Amino acid sequence: MAAETLSNSPLTVGPGSGLAGNAKIWHRKYDIAADVEDGDIFELGKIPANCLVYGGWIAVDDIDTGTEAIDIDVGWAAAGGSDTYTDTQTGVTYTNAAATADPDGFVNTGVLTGDGSAEVYAAGKTLRWMVLPDPLYFSAETMVQLEANAAAGTFAAGTFGVYLMYRML
Repeated sequence: MAAETLSNSPLTVGPGSGLAGNAKIWHRKYDIAADVEDGDIFELGKIPANCLVYGGWIAVDDIDTGTEAIDIDVGWAAAGGSDTYTDTQTGVTYTNAAATADPDGFVNTGVLTGDGSAEVYAAGKTLRWMVLPDPLYFSAETMVQLEANAAAGTFAAGTFGVYLMYRML
């Protein structure tokens, strides 16, 4: 049997590239205590200026205990202009993602299920990954926010947690 070697390029690591020594987790949670309405915005806090966000996840209590209808996305408010950053080791240029607001720029959750589904990691908790095809560059402090697109069928108070993986430039 012959062994095959993966021939892709390794991730550049070190103080100027990759995540080695620079990986950070931004975490905020919002305790949602009142019934959510379509269009509600919940501000979580700001991510720092001059960072690249690589992805993350959300962890949400079952805040819709009936037939699920609630839909809350994670995105950001506009901040900064059309600034760019060019990675000196890869030559890739990133443009400030927050030049315009994007209510579901991190994750468009669709209906948040809390009962018996593949997205439930513990009883009554929903887990969704934020899978970004490319890192997102933020040149200015940027407000991360939740935006409701549909109200709950049967609301129950709970916590909406957001975790972002990033590195400073």
